[in-house]
Amino acid sequence: MQGPVSHSESVIDLLRDLSGSRSEDYTEETIIGSDINQIRHVFYFLRSERQQVLINYMGESYRAVVERVDNQRIILSTPDLIEGSARRCRIKFEIINILYQFEVPILDLSRDRIVIRMPAFVQSARHRKNVRVYPRDLFMRFNLLYLPMFGRRGVGQIVENRYPKIVRELEKDVPDLALLIRIVNEAVSEISSEYEFKIYDPNVKRNFLERVMMSEKKTLYVKDTSRKDSYYSPLGLYGIINFEKEFRRIAREETLEEAENFFEKYRREELTQFLANYICAPLVVLDKVVGHILIYSTVLDKKMIVPEDAQKIDLLVQLLNYALSKRSLADAYYRTHNTRVVNLSMNGLLFELQDQNVFNYLIDHDRLKIRIPIHSHEVEVRAEITRLLPAEKGFRVAVSFFHGAPDDFRALESFVFERVQHMFR
Repeated sequence: MQGPVSHSESVIDLLRDLSGSRSEDYTEETIIGSDINQIRHVFYFLRSERQQVLINYMGESYRAVVERVDNQRIILSTPDLIEGSARRCRIKFEIINILYQFEVPILDLSRDRIVIRMPAFVQSARHRKNVRVYPRDLFMRFNLLYLPMFGRRGVGQIVENRYPKIVRELEKDVPDLALLIRIVNEAVSEISSEYEFKIYDPNVKRNFLERVMMSEKKTLYVKDTSRKDSYYSPLGLYGIINFEKEFRRIAREETLEEAENFFEKYRREELTQFLANYICAPLVVLDKVVGHILIYSTVLDKKMIVPEDAQKIDLLVQLLNYALSKRSLADAYYRTHNTRVVNLSMNGLLFELQDQNVFNYLIDHDRLKIRIPIHSHEVEVRAEITRLLPAEKGFRVAVSFFHGAPDDFRALESFVFERVQHMFR
């Protein structure tokens, strides 16, 4: 049986071939639960242990730590968080192998701090209503269930209206990468005729720009190579970076003068290549940077690349990256029934994983389409991840069913009943 790693590599190979380069109502939605006092104690624990919290805000993920817990609010330190128009976010963290997740209103927001309302409740712990069975011979297949990456308003509505073909492909179980690459190519060529798709060779040492791509996993934009401060002065563009973080790192580890000298030298090197300005967007498969798209203008060009171009490319590449990851998952986990089901009930199931990259990716993409062969019928359900657990040989993922056809649930009920009957023979 071919493993997930080889399937991921096949997506990278395919990408290399295709690219020519070898409601405003705030709710506190949660997953695991307790009352508000227990929730408060959880946040006190996070603060005392300085444990990281994952914040998903306007499609971007940030890592934070709890600085203060008040009666009804929580203050988190979030370096480099960029304020947008949204006034709610989703936070996730894990304690003792339990994944907690809340969608909460934002009370205050700045570049390095976010204040959220204390979640009021989570689902109460309760006795299991449906019996759980432990089949040893049941294997399923699964893939991501597409949800609008940017919501359905604002940027999300722009995506739906401007790129309906891309959205239709992302909704499919197996996106057509050739079609998506052509769409992105056309959009890139409208901005500049000078561009390249580059897939990284793991045997070749990465240059400075590529190392930044692999570290930051964000679109980078240098506005003007004739000005040194263009490389590290704050851009003020949501989700788009320059070399500001690297500049701060060098200044912190060495001196401010050394940092300025480094980027002056780097600027002169790029001028010898006649670069005027450029955008570099990472190509990411399951949270791993495998290459980039570099779009640039030269000093001989009449047209410069403007910030709006950088935002357009960033949007397109995020959509493309989702398609790459979904295709990788489809190749590894959706084409054949090779994922073992550990236990099953009418409410949900627990399944096994061995690939840590996939496990990490599912933390942020927690809606799945699952197909389970039961007798002569293949049950199809939609599920939401409720817990992610490390196991002796890999990982385990618990999901809760939230949608399925009546016939599918009848088949599940019949299967569970048969297994229960078998247990008591």
